[in-house]
Amino acid sequence: MPAGRVTCYPDKLAEYHGSPLKIRVDNEPEFTGKTFIDWAKSHDISIDYI
Repeated sequence: MPAGRVTCYPDKLAEYHGSPLKIRVDNEPEFTGKTFIDWAKSHDISIDYI
């Protein structure tokens, strides 16, 4: 799944519940790429890689 699609789901959830402080993810390409990392930084979300 492309990182652009991955970030759509948390954005929709944030509309109702607010953004999380941290997201725990594995080291798959969609989570380690620039798109996802930049998205997390822009929302002040830290990434916790397992």
